[in-house]
Amino acid sequence: MPFDGCLFTSHVMVAKEAHTSPSVKDLIVAAPGVDDDTWEGTYDKSAGGILTVRSELGEPIHKVATRAIKLWGEFDDTVFGLPKEKCAAWLNKDFSKPWFGWKKDGSVARALSDMTYEEVSLRMVHLMFVSHQSRWADPSSRNLTGDWLRRIEKHFAGVNGESNKPSVLQSYTSLDDPLPFIQSFFQTCVGGTTQLSAAEDSAFFLAISQRHGQKPVPFIPVLDASFEVWFKKDSLWAAEDIEAVFDQDPQRVRILQGPVAVKHSKVKDEPIKDLLGNINSSHIQLPVIDYLAPRPSTTVACPNVKISEASGRRVYEFGSSLPSPSVWFETLAGPQLSWLRALVTSPTIVQGSEYIDNPMRHLLVPQANQKVVVSSSSVSIYGAAHSFGEHKSEFNAIEIKFDEASKLIDVTLFEDRQDSSVSLFAVQEFYWKLWFGDDSSLPELDVSDVFTGPEVVIEAVSVKQFYAVVGNQTESFKTARKDMITAPMDFAIVTGRQVSRAALSPKCAVEMQNLEWSLVAVSSLIVLSDYGALTHQPSIILFVKTLSEAASQQRLKQLQPIVWKCLVWVFSLVLDIWCLT
Repeated sequence: MPFDGCLFTSHVMVAKEAHTSPSVKDLIVAAPGVDDDTWEGTYDKSAGGILTVRSELGEPIHKVATRAIKLWGEFDDTVFGLPKEKCAAWLNKDFSKPWFGWKKDGSVARALSDMTYEEVSLRMVHLMFVSHQSRWADPSSRNLTGDWLRRIEKHFAGVNGESNKPSVLQSYTSLDDPLPFIQSFFQTCVGGTTQLSAAEDSAFFLAISQRHGQKPVPFIPVLDASFEVWFKKDSLWAAEDIEAVFDQDPQRVRILQGPVAVKHSKVKDEPIKDLLGNINSSHIQLPVIDYLAPRPSTTVACPNVKISEASGRRVYEFGSSLPSPSVWFETLAGPQLSWLRALVTSPTIVQGSEYIDNPMRHLLVPQANQKVVVSSSSVSIYGAAHSFGEHKSEFNAIEIKFDEASKLIDVTLFEDRQDSSVSLFAVQEFYWKLWFGDDSSLPELDVSDVFTGPEVVIEAVSVKQFYAVVGNQTESFKTARKDMITAPMDFAIVTGRQVSRAALSPKCAVEMQNLEWSLVAVSSLIVLSDYGALTHQPSIILFVKTLSEAASQQRLKQLQPIVWKCLVWVFSLVLDIWCLT
């Protein structure tokens, strides 16, 4: 479809003109990346050097799997269950935003209230001033430090409220070289070197650290309900200013990068002209034969097949020795570009909105002793049904017809029914042994018995595996977007399979001469736990009820309340599911 242009974000981060720090470009180029069909693996673990974590907005985001991002992923799952000391140690070791608490002797402070006013000031300078380049990470960081010092000066300036005294900090520019100024500042405000921060001053510090209009602070001062905001906010700037990162370690940096795009970022500092030119060159090289004309077909001999023609039809008869499928498909399709050639040789077809493998190639594989009759508008295959056992040679197994007017192809499959019957009891006994073992036998149970199954606890991983088996590709079972997941209604079959098998399999189930109706109902309540697991309360119970022949005259009166009960049960179950979703 037409489009106005292409947006390259991840790829241009390694371009020469990009502001990305050189050491960060090295990490991007070193990431191997993944193919387009495997990128979803980054949701669970690092794949191709990329890990998907949850952003501050609650949405999945792809980042290079540095130590910082691995810590991010770990914190997404377990941070609130970890001791504060362990969280602080991890932050100081691996993350671009270290733990703010610090003492002059190098130890870690648990909270702002454990630090003196001087220690808070020095820590702010240490984390926000790039000393080896003599600059602040951002001008707002300098002003933030100035506002904190003015707060301290009000406490320790020695003014009794009746006299005036010039402020030590006359202008924010005095902090352009902060360390000498702070040293002289606390010579004036000596009490701040020993006095621990008061509770109201700690609250003031947290408030000015979060005010609007300034750059978010590059540290985490408190582990509270807003920890995720402190941890994740303003996560991309460090990729362009590695010098302002604590100890200039690129592994602390959070680098935004697509798992497929990074596979093609292999040259550091490639000029943007060359980068975009290479992409353009590869896209304009259209293969002439594959795209502008059909592949040339060649006539091939089909061994071990008897070929005859009569009345405008070609007949192929197979013996016990068969040709290879590829040779047979080419022979059946013929050299002309026709509906039959398209049907037989196309590797994929469209089903709904998706491409799937062409199922006709499986249906048309050669089989022993089959006969294929081909006309201009139809294909008939005899004596080669796909069900088990031998089949009559004259049995029409597959019928394919082409409608010239509508351009539609109709395919009909026929099953050869054997001239025999199977006892329902034999079928029931087969499934009982399949489910409960070859040594078990059908129990003698009354049809009015109530079967009660065990309580079932459903783990999130079980729901995830169920979605994978049934081919459901939605993200409702993943924790990438939300903490709690839901199970589909179909999952009730999994939880209730044990009791449903027991209820449907006893001998009484096939010896119901007077059975008017039977009802199987599942009663369950799905409860979501804090960690995404699902529990069923109460136990899953299945009921089987029988009406005797003696009550036949009262059928309508009996069935009416039963039907209403069924409707009420279905409505309540739908309501339970709706409330959960």
